Amino acid sequence: MMKFDDLPVHVRQEVENALLPGEDVRYVSRPKTCFAEVLLRGEWALFAFSLFWNLFVLIFVAFAVWQVLVGTKPLIFLISVYAGLLIFALAGWLLVRLSTGDVRYLRAAWYLVTTRRVMILRPGNMLISRPLSAELISHVEVRPDGSGFLYFGSGKKKDELLVDESFAFIPEVRRVEALINELAAQVPPMPEEKWPAPDWGILEPACLSRLQEELEPGEQVQWIGCSMPVRQTLSPLTRCRYGAWTLVNLLGVVCAVHSAAEKLGILVLGALYLVIAACFLLLLFASERSVYAITNKRVCDISPKKVRSFLRRVTAIEHHPCGAVSISLKTRGEMPEDMERLSSTLPAVILLSNQFPEEK
Repeated sequence: MMKFDDLPVHVRQEVENALLPGEDVRYVSRPKTCFAEVLLRGEWALFAFSLFWNLFVLIFVAFAVWQVLVGTKPLIFLISVYAGLLIFALAGWLLVRLSTGDVRYLRAAWYLVTTRRVMILRPGNMLISRPLSAELISHVEVRPDGSGFLYFGSGKKKDELLVDESFAFIPEVRRVEALINELAAQVPPMPEEKWPAPDWGILEPACLSRLQEELEPGEQVQWIGCSMPVRQTLSPLTRCRYGAWTLVNLLGVVCAVHSAAEKLGILVLGALYLVIAACFLLLLFASERSVYAITNKRVCDISPKKVRSFLRRVTAIEHHPCGAVSISLKTRGEMPEDMERLSSTLPAVILLSNQFPEEK
């Protein structure tokens, strides 16, 4: 059985940064599977189709380059091919990403059980955790060799892979299930801590007025904070990828404009590439922020026009490498909603604490 000290250094550091006071790791594992097995359980048909799709694009591009090299076609022909086939190449890349997402996820995943939570370390060193509770495990799938799946908080079909909502392909699945249920029955109380006073200066006058109007008698604000700008939550590798795809699409715009002298319809593709490049630039430089408040009864998403309320019950916490956390909260509806890109883990600690009453 693997121990916490056996984890790679970068994995151990990510987990240690997310552990709460008094929280101990009791189980460590990772998926035991292969590429073909994951594909057969997931998007194997889409993966097969993506291979034929990308092979067609590759052959067509290779043929166009060969014609230019031997002098059969001028260089403008290759520019036209780039403008025309770029959309197919982008679609092929997207098909591969979609069909192999589960494989890439499981190759990078680590599973942990602590005295308070179950944790999944996802690709990009993003750590998602779910608090232990009696209803945490929705169903269990056991294979003949004793390995299997533990599905968390999902009412979906059992034959779906759901790698982001489960411990997938883990050995001795029944023993892990028993450990989680045992720990869930004896979750220790949070240690007493004094929370810092709310920073009221974060709120604009209109938001402050709206929040004060919404507060109920006896309701006290425990924390106020802003979400981080989207660009700050992107990892350096993701920024490089978005930047590269922006350049690829802008080059497609240039080639489309250049080729429009022969075929005016290619300008439509140029407009599409420009829209795609604009979307990547928006992700790279977007700065939209939300303002949140945590009270002793609920969680509030504050805007000058209205205050959206969430229950205080946490269903999942996702730790980003930049230090932000995304918190999923239980709502009165069927699906949880998120407080996204918060600037510290303090809100998660407050919400997980049992010294404050939850709204039922």
